[in-house]
Amino acid sequence: MAELKEVHGIILPFTKDIIRNIIEKNKKLIAKFTTHVPSRKTVIRLKKGDMLFLYESGGSKRIKGKAIIKSINYFTPEE
Repeated sequence: MAELKEVHGIILPFTKDIIRNIIEKNKKLIAKFTTHVPSRKTVIRLKKGDMLFLYESGGSKRIKGKAIIKSINYFTPEE
């Protein structure tokens, strides 16, 4: 597989109801996509300002919305 040099967004699956709540109620979204702080073996290419695309995994199976990544944080398992 070819290695990507740049990434400008990520697509995450959500149910129709969750997407509706995010878009219609203008809810903030916290998306967790990694379980640990990057090390020399892992490279996280996402950064502040990149896009998060909301993919409807149940019904229409298409991208229904997008959001701008405002921050990337790493949490411990206790958090």
